[in-house]
Amino acid sequence: MKVVLLRHTEDPDRVCAAAAASCYSGDGASELHEKLSDRKVERLLKHTVGKGHHSVVEHAVFTF
Repeated sequence: MKVVLLRHTEDPDRVCAAAAASCYSGDGASELHEKLSDRKVERLLKHTVGKGHHSVVEHAVFTF
């Protein structure tokens, strides 16, 4: 069986971090997506997933 990636979320870490940050910010996910630094994206994901909030990673989609 051959598996082919058809589509994927571009910059999935940033998308997931923006979704997580939007819960605690007055800004929407689209604004946060643009202004979050790479370091903040990494820290947000480590903290959020580390606390057991795994639902934010569902914003990244990979279709095979």
